[in-house]
Amino acid sequence: MPGSFQTLSTVAGNSYDLTGFALTPSAPGGGNTFGGLQITFFSGPNGTGSNLGTVQTTPGNALVSNPVNASSPTGVWIPLDTGTATAPAGSQSLQVFTIVVDQNPANVYFDDLSLVQVPEPSSFALAALGALGLFAFRRQRK
Repeated sequence: MPGSFQTLSTVAGNSYDLTGFALTPSAPGGGNTFGGLQITFFSGPNGTGSNLGTVQTTPGNALVSNPVNASSPTGVWIPLDTGTATAPAGSQSLQVFTIVVDQNPANVYFDDLSLVQVPEPSSFALAALGALGLFAFRRQRK
């Protein structure tokens, strides 16, 4: 199974969204041949320990994006998105993957990959600051 991956540190409860684009110059063969993105969490550092999956899946199962397969258009960059993946209890690391399950010869190219923490910590801090300002304003009026 060709592809690539990256391992990062995390803690339980953190949520992420993995997005990117895939292109196939020619239609992948039939059968179980496809490409996509996936994300999974592990109980140990650097992708070691038990595969915990995600809160959205069962242990040992990654959250996978929409696939690029035999029914996908060729020569077109197709947007991929795993949706939100949340680290289950005991998570210490996560791995993000580009995967190509290649039962029949297929080329799948990936580009513009992005892993974003949801909600982004800066957005959360800005919202909290706004709520604090409203509270102070309301309290001052009384």
